[in-house]
Amino acid sequence: MKKTVATIAAGVVLAGIGSTQVSAAEYTVQPGDSLWKISNENNISIGQLKKINDLSSNIIFPNQKIRSDS
Repeated sequence: MKKTVATIAAGVVLAGIGSTQVSAAEYTVQPGDSLWKISNENNISIGQLKKINDLSSNIIFPNQKIRSDS
């Protein structure tokens, strides 16, 4: 019984880690954000951020989803 509980608990912990990593790659733009701020916080260049998100300008809008991974 203890072995089963430990296995289930480990699975839940690992599932939580996986979902955290996925959500960390996407960011919802907040009022006052800029590409510079988002790129700086994610250690990525503005050019890379624009390329990943297929942006042709530096204009972003609140509630817009921005990805920081390729």
